[in-house]
Amino acid sequence: MFLKKPKERTTLPFTVDQLNTLFKSPLFVGCQSADEWRNVAKPGNVRIRDHRYWVPLIMLFSGARPAEIAQLDVADVRQEHGHWIMHITTEGEGDKSVKTAGSMRVVPVHPELIKLGFIEYRDAIEKTGNSRLFPEAKRNSRGQMIADFSREFGRYLTRINLKNGRGLSLYSFRHGAADAFRRAGHLDEQFGYILGHTSGTMTGRYGHLPQGMLDQRVELVDSISYPGLEIKHLETAD
Repeated sequence: MFLKKPKERTTLPFTVDQLNTLFKSPLFVGCQSADEWRNVAKPGNVRIRDHRYWVPLIMLFSGARPAEIAQLDVADVRQEHGHWIMHITTEGEGDKSVKTAGSMRVVPVHPELIKLGFIEYRDAIEKTGNSRLFPEAKRNSRGQMIADFSREFGRYLTRINLKNGRGLSLYSFRHGAADAFRRAGHLDEQFGYILGHTSGTMTGRYGHLPQGMLDQRVELVDSISYPGLEIKHLETAD
């Protein structure tokens, strides 16, 4: 008999110092142009505020998968019982998909995202008449949502000297959110449904939760925090 070798963790969460470096880099504070966000040697005054900006931040404060966020409709971000929520679902416009049936779920919007202007962004997109929250987010030839950005983001981490080899990627935000839940004292089985790790439910499919259940989820998501994280400079960005 042989003991099964533990699977090595290939994706690492960001440290707070790494996050602070990232959120002060051109992608978040200013590039030469929307197309030149990868050119970290030449920062500028163009502030990117599409999926490239919001997906990492939403992952940081929700643990959602990048494709789940990128395919959201404007209608998927709405108020329920006085709380802003994101409804991750296959319902709605376009060819939306989720990893498993249990991935369809309601995730409250973290207060930090509201401070950063996420709801204002959502309302601005709605006024344009677009049904998709991130209209510039694309699928690749294999149908994978923002796979190209995910790959380029890893290269970007190398350019700003955060990455050397494997370990850090766009999914590092998801791992970091899971660790934040644990720091707050929650067990994996208590927050697994926020990450989409549980079996499917009708509430997940249709996005309507009883107020008490939603209040519990709000308390859980609000517990995500990163002591020492410096993102206040992003709150006043246009």
